[in-house]
Order: sequence, then C-alpha cells, then structure tokens
Amino acid sequence: MIHSLKTSSRPQRARARRAAFRLGYCSGALWSIGNGLTSGSLITYLAIDLGAKGVGVSLVLAIQATVGTLRVFAPPLIDWFGGARRACLTLTLASYAVIVALPVATLGNSPLRQLDPVPTLITILCVHQLLEHLGAVALWTWWADLVPRRIRGRFFARRNMWQLAVLVPAVWASGKFVDYWKLHHADAAMVGYGIVTAAGACFLLGSLIPLFKLPERLGPFGRTMASTRPISAPWAGASAVASTFRTPAFRRVLAFGAWFSIANGLTQAAQNIYPKTVLEITLAQQAMLVVAMRLGQVGYSACVGPFSDRYGNRPALIISQALQAAGILFFCAATPAHPQWFYGAWILWSAFAGLNICIPSLLLKIAPCGQTSAYVGAYFGITGLLYAAATVVGGYLHDELLHRF
Repeated sequence: MIHSLKTSSRPQRARARRAAFRLGYCSGALWSIGNGLTSGSLITYLAIDLGAKGVGVSLVLAIQATVGTLRVFAPPLIDWFGGARRACLTLTLASYAVIVALPVATLGNSPLRQLDPVPTLITILCVHQLLEHLGAVALWTWWADLVPRRIRGRFFARRNMWQLAVLVPAVWASGKFVDYWKLHHADAAMVGYGIVTAAGACFLLGSLIPLFKLPERLGPFGRTMASTRPISAPWAGASAVASTFRTPAFRRVLAFGAWFSIANGLTQAAQNIYPKTVLEITLAQQAMLVVAMRLGQVGYSACVGPFSDRYGNRPALIISQALQAAGILFFCAATPAHPQWFYGAWILWSAFAGLNICIPSLLLKIAPCGQTSAYVGAYFGITGLLYAAATVVGGYLHDELLHRF
C-alpha cells in the first residue's frame, strides 16, 4: 500500500514541478526584457549623452558589481524574512519600485532632472541593483529547493534560452526607437530614453506575477510547502559566509571568478566608449550586435546545458571562458576604416552563456544543504567588488591615457 502511494505521487510531483518550471521560465523572460531596457548599452549611451566621461561611464558600469558586494548579507536577510520566497519577493518588489525613478529622471521638467544628471543616474541604479542583487540570491536559494540536482544544467540552460529569445527583439527595438526619437525630436532627445526605460520598469514589475504563484518548495504528491525556517535576527547566520572559505572547491571557483572579474573590469570603460566615440557606431547598430550575440547565446545554451549535466561544469566553463576571452583580440584590429573586426568580438562573446549557466549550477552543487545563499552571496559579492574596482581603475586609466596621447 505504501509502495503504491509513493508510485502514484511521482506523476503528481512531476506535474507540479513542470508547472513551477513554466512559471520560472515566464518570470525569467519578463525580467530579461525589463533588464535589457534598463541596463546595458542603453544606459551607457544615456550616460554619455548626459555628459559622462571615462570615469563616469566606468562608475555606471561598476555600480552593479559594487553594490553586489553586499550580497554577503543575503543569508541573514533570508533568515530574517523567514524564507527564500518571502525575501525574494519583498526585495525584488522594492528594487523594481525604485527603477521607476529612472524614466522620471530623464524628463526635462522633472525635479530629478534638475539635479546633476550623472550622479542622479548612478544613485538610482545603485539602490535598484542593490535590492535586486539581494533578491537574486534569495531566488537562487529558492531554485535550489525546487530543481533536482540531476537536471539543473538543463533547467538553467532552458531558462537562459527563454530569457535570450525575448531579449533579442526587445534590445533591437529599443535601439531603433531611441535613434529614431533622437533624429526626429532632437530638442527632447532624453524623452526617448524615458519611454524605453518606463517600458522596462513595467516588464520588471510584471516578472513578479509568476513568482507570486511559485511555491516555496514541493512536498509529497506535488503539494506546495511553506518555509519552516524560523525568523532570526538580521545579523544571525553571517558566520555562514565566512565558513564558505573552508571548502577547497569553493576557493578554487572563487579564484577563477576573481581573476576573470579583474581582467574583465579593466577593459570595460574602453570597450563601451570606443564603439561610440571612435568607431561611431549608433545605438541601433550596437543593439544589432547585442541581438547577434544573444542569438548565439541561445544556440550555445542549448549545447552547454546537456553537456554540463553529462561531463560536468568545469569542462564547460573552460571551453566557454577560452572562447569569450578571445573576443577582446578583435578590438585590437578594429579601426574607423575597418570597423568590421569589432563584430567578431560579439560573436565570440556568445560563449558567455556558458558562464551564466555553469557558475550558478556549480555553486549550488558545492554548497552543503541549507547553505546555498551563503555560497552564492559570497561568490558574487567578492567577485563583484573586484570587478567594480577594476572597472573604476580602467576608466581612470582610459582618461589619463587619452589625455596624454
């Protein structure tokens, strides 16, 4: 009798899990559109049009990583909220409420627009991304309770493919729209940015709807289960972050992430300023390059997910890192007379999808049961800080070298 009950519960649990996965794909797709319209090249071009120089652009690029350092406080925050689901929904909702100020700040008659525009932009992004990063750690902890280890590679790859598939038309359309608006409404060019970022804020808020329907975890017979974790003080559990360094596997992953973050950060300011100011690539052209890269990432994700489940995350990471690192070589050959070399970098950067899939999956595999948030928070917090510092240094060096030579 007991055996028959267990057998009958498996299809129900599988159906409930598939339903939860569909909600995850839907939320990820809506978030991807919203994030694409409130970050990336669009925000970089906005900062440059507002008068930002090398250091200013590097600060905009470094914000996300700088505030991401505070992800080390995510584990005690999750405890304080009483579970990953509650922490994720609360922090993420607060983050998306803040980003609504971004389109408001671009309007000429807005009180925010009367302030110094670049520091205002940086402040809004700082608060928004801090809350979003904390919510993201809670989300990864939440997924650890819902997704079995044996299929995590395929699940994260599939989720990544959905995100990229919807991001492609959104990025292309936003670039075309902003360029069109600036061409036909030169006296109100900032309004074009405001319309696009307002749409992005709406998509970010919409991404919360599927998450509200998602259970904390699945129990027998596919029933949803609430968190049984007691609510503790905000500072409780902070030692869990320090304990991650006692795991040799985590130290090796962190060393990889630290090296990559420093090398990547040093080149960010030049990478984002050079196409606009030297190669004279418009936002629409830049958007097309992003579209090409995202399409490449869709195909790459379809291969990386099954490959990592079968052969492991480390081989997939090594291949992906080698490919995407080679992309910077194409910048060396790109000139105003021969800008086509610049396009090769974006093709190779499609391999970045492998890092987005395998690093979280590897962290979830390394983390002992119940300590997922500590490992995710420690890794992304530390590597984010190193990336931010290297980005600011790279921006300073860019301005100094440009001034001297």
